[in-house]
Amino acid sequence: MALFNFFNVPKHKSFNYQPRYYDPKKEELEGRVKAAQGNNDVHIIGSHIRGKIQKAVYEGRKSSISPLISRIIILVSILAMMAVVYFFADALSNFFK
Repeated sequence: MALFNFFNVPKHKSFNYQPRYYDPKKEELEGRVKAAQGNNDVHIIGSHIRGKIQKAVYEGRKSSISPLISRIIILVSILAMMAVVYFFADALSNFFK
């Protein structure tokens, strides 16, 4: 029985929904009205440009040191501190002899 169903594959179901009362002009007008009511502040010319520049500067500061470089700096500082402790311990042992 399954062999016959393998050759006779049913068609997929399609979905064709069209809204009854859709007016694109009315939707666009309502969107504009909501946007105008939401913006009560005065538009400043170039404010969006300033915002983008400030965001770019902030992002540049935030990622100025890559994680790889910061790890290298930390490892070198740890190794330097270990070398200082090693030589200081050697000097202390010579002092007490």
